Amino acid sequence: MAATVLAAAGAAGGAGAAPPLRFRVVDVPNSAGATEPSLVIDSKGRIFVSAIFGLPGDVSAPGTPVWRSVNGGVTFTRHSTASAGPVATPLSGGDSALMTDKRDTLYATDLWVGNDSIAFSTDHADSWTGSPASHRMVGDRNWLAYATKDDALYQIWNGVDALYVARADLGTPAGSLAALSFANNYRVAGEMVGVPGSYTRADSVWPGGIAVDQREGAVFATWSDQDGLAVARSADKGATWTIGHIPGTRVNGSWNDTGWNYAPVGVDARGNVFVAYSQLTGSAASPSRISTYVAVSRDNGRTWRKTRIATRTTSVFPTLAVLGVDRVAVSWIDAAEYGNPNNPADFNDVDWRLAYAEVKGLAAGRPSTLSATVEGLVHTGTVFVGTQGGNRGMGDFFSMAAGPDGRVAIAYSRAVGGKSQPRVATLAPRR
Repeated sequence: MAATVLAAAGAAGGAGAAPPLRFRVVDVPNSAGATEPSLVIDSKGRIFVSAIFGLPGDVSAPGTPVWRSVNGGVTFTRHSTASAGPVATPLSGGDSALMTDKRDTLYATDLWVGNDSIAFSTDHADSWTGSPASHRMVGDRNWLAYATKDDALYQIWNGVDALYVARADLGTPAGSLAALSFANNYRVAGEMVGVPGSYTRADSVWPGGIAVDQREGAVFATWSDQDGLAVARSADKGATWTIGHIPGTRVNGSWNDTGWNYAPVGVDARGNVFVAYSQLTGSAASPSRISTYVAVSRDNGRTWRKTRIATRTTSVFPTLAVLGVDRVAVSWIDAAEYGNPNNPADFNDVDWRLAYAEVKGLAAGRPSTLSATVEGLVHTGTVFVGTQGGNRGMGDFFSMAAGPDGRVAIAYSRAVGGKSQPRVATLAPRR
């Protein structure tokens, strides 16, 4: 089923009227019940989506599937993945992530708690080669990034005692086979018990995102901690990290200050580092507001500028895509109610919408925003965010990417009436 949604758009922070943004919205076929879709677009504009059905993986139809569109998101076809050579196994069903390299080889990970299965496809999801483990044992919520300069695939995840990053060097004779067992595993940030005088996270919290500065290969990672929103940079392919924080993101001294849920990061062609995140006002138990921000650093995370996006009272699940130099897109879900989004007493019958904004000029100090509603009702009730415990119909995140022609795609699960249905909304290229 396909439905075109005319999204109301308006300019903020800049002069001049803007034309409305038109999103095409389609249901992903044969995906009912799946949530937390990941999305990537390759150099030819092919759109790939994965979405999970939950742990443990299905024995009768194992492996988290991937859907492919070759016509800009108008239609999708479903494809099986693998986790043991060419064969799928039940070691699947948790968090998934997607990435492509400069050859348009597609990589897909699939969490089963003990590890993340990984597979790669050189024919755009028609066939796969996989492995049941891609990094050191035990992990949760991984993200992928690719460095063109170094021809390296990166993976970040929350381990038992720390955040870790692993690197697979694809330019070696092993090629994509190197991704089946990331040989280089590095500790980024320890937790709870650390060396005196060194940085330690106060809680075991998932990573917010990972991205690469394609000019030089520097890697950036984000997460929420007791000091607000942490941003780390590695200039040596993940081996060592410098950790800082975006000023003004510490509210109560808890990771819940900005943990609603993740903090995606992206880098533009000039090295401007962008982060999207949601930050509470008040307490984590009962926020009076949760706001979504976009922050940018022009000096590798030493200093920051930020802007608050115009949203409804409670806005969570931020996602980010780089559209060009000093131009990014951010998407989120929001509601007019306030309080804890996990608490039925606050959000039992509350409606959520999916919203979108383009921010340009923030790095230059002259930000302007064009915003739109993608879909007016994507969920009713609580959501699984921050302190967690709410309804998981939408999962705990959704994804967005920009293609080589500027086309934007957003993958999300609409969860209304007790049914989860993955959808993809696309916005035609604009200049």
